[in-house]
Parts: sequence; structure tokens; C-alpha cells
Amino acid sequence: MSLIYAVEAFSKAFPEIAALVPIQEQETRQEGLGASDVVFQPDWMKILGMEKGGNLLTCTVREDGRLVGYIVFVGYTDLQHQLVDGKPLLIAHDLAHYVVKDKRGPRVALRLFAFAEVELRVKGVRRISIHAKPHLKGGRLLSALGFIPQDIVYSKYTELAAVEDAPAETMALAPKAA
Repeated sequence: MSLIYAVEAFSKAFPEIAALVPIQEQETRQEGLGASDVVFQPDWMKILGMEKGGNLLTCTVREDGRLVGYIVFVGYTDLQHQLVDGKPLLIAHDLAHYVVKDKRGPRVALRLFAFAEVELRVKGVRRISIHAKPHLKGGRLLSALGFIPQDIVYSKYTELAAVEDAPAETMALAPKAA
């Protein structure tokens, strides 16, 4: 039983990641997260498009070839900050991370996150952001890796207004250009 940590193409790993989604959704629901009309259902085509654009890093851990954990990061340039030498500040934000339940004890997640950090640093990323649910144990893991709570994100699910011409797939917050 050996664990292998690796960078993989998301397009290679996503069938196995997709198979874990119902388990991840069930565990999240059991923790009482989300609105009743919101489900964890990734847009695989958009995620694959991010990979084609070079903005995705997928780190996996496998045991005897079977996927037992992953973390997927989206990379981007900070729009508000830059480095003092004028170079862009590269940020990686986790899109999703998961380790199967029976592998959570023996530091598998800790090693996966540490592995991912090294890979991101090699790619020039200076800031790594990871979401952690306050009622789950992820915060302790991240603290052990030197992450600190930096921002508090407040979320609220709203009821949708009945707007006839609102696009279904895009966010239209700005007025339409004339």
C-alpha cells in the first residue's frame, strides 16, 4: 500500500473526481451546508476549458492506482496588487479539494496540501488561498501548514427575482452597453 502524490492533467483525473462528487456532496449536506436548492454539480466543460487555458493545477494522491484525494487550483493574476518590482502577483485559489474518509487520518491530506504548495511555488505562485469550512477540521490542517486566516467570507443564499431576460449561465451585474 503505497501512496503516490502527483500533478495530473485534470482531463485525465476528472472521471475519477466526478465519481467522488456524490460522496463529497453527501458529506457536505450531512454537515448542514448550502441552500436546499443548491447542489454541488461542477461544470466540467468550463473546468476543462480552464485547463486548456493553462489556469488549472490538479494534484492527486493515489493508492495502488486508485484516486484517494485531490486538490484543484485555479491560477490568476491579482487585479488589485502587484509585487514591489512591478511584476504581477500570481494567486492560486482552490476550486475543490477532497480526501476519501478512510484516508483522512494518516496525514494524507497534510502531505497532499504540502505537495501542492511546492508545485505552485515552482510555477511562481506567491499567494495560495484555500477555502475551509469553519465547522470542519480543515482549518487545523491548514494552520499546521503555515496558512493563516486572512479574510472572512460572508455568504448568503438569496431568493431569485423573477427577471425574464436574465441570462442563465452568466453573471450580468453591469448594465448592458448601449
